[in-house]
Amino acid sequence: MDIENKLVQLKNTGNEELQIASTHVPSHFLLPKWLAKYKQAYPTTNIHIKTANSQQVIEELLHYKADMAFIVKEDGHHPDINYQFLMNLDYWFIVPYDHPLAEQKVTLAELMQQPFVSREDGSSTKEYLNALCKVHKIPPPRVGLQLDGINESIHAIAAGYGTMLAPSIAASSFIQRQQIARVFIKDIDIQRPIYLCTRKNEQNTSSTFNTFINIINDSIS
Repeated sequence: MDIENKLVQLKNTGNEELQIASTHVPSHFLLPKWLAKYKQAYPTTNIHIKTANSQQVIEELLHYKADMAFIVKEDGHHPDINYQFLMNLDYWFIVPYDHPLAEQKVTLAELMQQPFVSREDGSSTKEYLNALCKVHKIPPPRVGLQLDGINESIHAIAAGYGTMLAPSIAASSFIQRQQIARVFIKDIDIQRPIYLCTRKNEQNTSSTFNTFINIINDSIS
């Protein structure tokens, strides 16, 4: 929704709206608790979330289809966007629970011989894994299955196929239920940053916008 349409809606209804674009990990595992806290205090605000990969999320923000965005991404920051660091998340390599490499420590090159469950093009996790292989001068993983979402990908691992790089916040419950297991990589521990993104050179005075950001900052402080 563009700015003009939003102003017309506020005038007609008196209700504020908040448009959010987010990659899969923040959308599924962080935003729900922040939004629930906000809605308890401001129940009349209409909030819409679009979940997509990092490339699509940034496009939503730049084209004024979102008021704010949440991404997991190390580099390649867009010059027209402010990136506010929120937190780091641990990322783990995971395999089916009964996989021969389950709970083993191997080299990255050894793990890359396994068929991978990969995310779609535009996914920052896919970009990160390819960059990690490039730094260590080994071929990228062989993609055995490509899925568009983090939950679908982990469920494929739990069902018995492949390996993947997954955020601990998404994988830990599957590990507790003994559906998947970690693989430890020698000399490599992975943490990835989550950012709150807004457009540069834009002063947002919306109480909805600023209150929600305050709730996020209070939750992680």
